[in-house]
Amino acid sequence: MLGARNDKIKNNFIEAFSVLIPNSDYNQDNIHNIVSGIYEDLHQIKEHYKQLCESTNVSVKYYKTRIKLSKDFVITDVIKQGQKYDENFNKDFSEEQRKGFEIILVILKSICMYMVELQDLKIDIDKYYKELIAALCIKHLSDITMEQIKALMQKYAKIDYELMAMVFEAKKSEFGDFVEAEVSISPREGKAILVAGANMKELELLLEATKDKGINIYSHGQMITGHNFPKLKVYPHLIGHWGKGAEHFASDFSSFPGPIFLTKLSLFKAESLYSCKIFTSDKAVPTGLSLVKDNDFEPLIKSALFAEGFDETEPEETIKSGIIEQNYLNSLSEILNRIESGEIKYIFVIGVSNKISSQIEYFKKFLSLLKKDCFVISFYSEENVKNLLFNSLDYVFPFLYKALNIFFKLKETFDIKINILYTRCEPHTISNIIYTKNLGVDHIYLYPCSPILINPSLVDFLVELFDIKLYTTPEADLKTMLTG
Repeated sequence: MLGARNDKIKNNFIEAFSVLIPNSDYNQDNIHNIVSGIYEDLHQIKEHYKQLCESTNVSVKYYKTRIKLSKDFVITDVIKQGQKYDENFNKDFSEEQRKGFEIILVILKSICMYMVELQDLKIDIDKYYKELIAALCIKHLSDITMEQIKALMQKYAKIDYELMAMVFEAKKSEFGDFVEAEVSISPREGKAILVAGANMKELELLLEATKDKGINIYSHGQMITGHNFPKLKVYPHLIGHWGKGAEHFASDFSSFPGPIFLTKLSLFKAESLYSCKIFTSDKAVPTGLSLVKDNDFEPLIKSALFAEGFDETEPEETIKSGIIEQNYLNSLSEILNRIESGEIKYIFVIGVSNKISSQIEYFKKFLSLLKKDCFVISFYSEENVKNLLFNSLDYVFPFLYKALNIFFKLKETFDIKINILYTRCEPHTISNIIYTKNLGVDHIYLYPCSPILINPSLVDFLVELFDIKLYTTPEADLKTMLTG
C-alpha cells in the first residue's frame, strides 16, 4: 500500500521460513545467525514503515510481538520462547483450529520451496510473496472458524498449484522441453557425487563446476528428472541414478561411496547419518552437514576426490525416465474419444514412481481387478493389463493436471468418475491433495506419510477434513471407487 520494497529482506525471509525444517538438529550458530537476521530485518522494516506512515499521514499499526529475545540469546532461549508462544496459542485456539493452522504451514512451506526455485530461475514472485505475508498473519485471528480455515487451505493450495505450473514452464524455458531417457542404475568405476532434491539450477551449476574433474554425478530420488532436460544431458559425467528413493534415503546415502549434495530445501533428516559426508546449500546447516556457500563447490569436489568412489563398473542396467509432452497429450486425446463413445466410465491416476514392496503387490492385484470400462494413467509401474497408459516419470504433478484439465471438461456430461491414488508423500503432496479434492476428484487415496515430512496426527486430521481415504485392500478400495 505504501510502495516500499526491499528484495534483500524478502529473500532472507523466504529462505529462513523455508529452511527451518521440523525434526532437524540445528546448532547454536545456525539458529543464532538466522534468528538474528530476522530480528535485524524486522527492526529495519518497522523503522522504514514508521517513516513512511509519518510522511503520508497514515496511522502506525503494529502486531504485538510475542517472542522477545536478548542480543546474546542461545538455543534454549528460543525453545523456551517457542514453548511459551505455543502455550498461548493453545489457549487461544481449539485443537481443530491449531491443526488447521499447522496444515496451512505445511502448504506454505511447499509454496516457499517453489518460490525459491523460481528465484533461482530469475522469475518474479512479488505477487505470491505478498500472499505469503498475508497468510502468516492469520494466527492473529482468534475468532476464525474452521470453515474459514478450510477455505484458506484451499486458497493456498491453489496458489501452490499456480507456482508449480510456473516452475514447470520456467524449467522448460531454462533447460529445454522434456525428453525420454534410458538412465543407468549401475555404478561406474570412479569418483562420485550423489545429488538429491529437486533444484535443477543447482544441479546444472554442480555439473559445470565438475566437468573435466574426473568425477561422475549420480541423481537420487526426484533429481532423476535432470536426465530428462536436454541442457543437462549434454554433460557426459551426469552418469546415472542411485538408490531406491526418498523413503530409503538413509540406506541410499550411507551406501554411496562419495559425498552427497542436498540441493536447497531437500528436507532430509540427514544429520543422523554420521557415516556420510553430506553437503547442503541451505543457509541453516543441520549438525554434521557442510555448507556449500555462494555456489562454491570446491569443498564438495575435494571431498569427492578424497573419497574411495566406486571400485568397479557393474554390468549396465537401465530404467526409463521421462516423457515427450506432445505424445502424452496425443494419448490423452485418444482416451477422450473413448470417454465420449461411452467406452470408459472410470479414470484412475496412480503415482508417482515409488517402489515399496507392499505397494507393488497392492497395485499388481488392484490392476488385475479392473473392468473394461476403467482406464489407468500410471506414473507408478508398467503392468501387462489393458487400458493402461504408463509414463516413467518422477516429476508428475504438471502432467497429472494436464490429464485432469481434460477429463473435468467431460466429467458431468459423460458421468465419469475420477480417482487419484497417491503413492508417495513428498513435500508438495499435501497441497496437491487439497487442490485436487477441491477440483472435484471423486476419491483420493493416500499412502502413509513419513513423520519426517508431516506429523501423523495432521495426516489423520486432513483425511477427516477432506474425506481422503487411506489404503486398505485392493478389493475394498476398488469397490469404494466404483460404487461409493
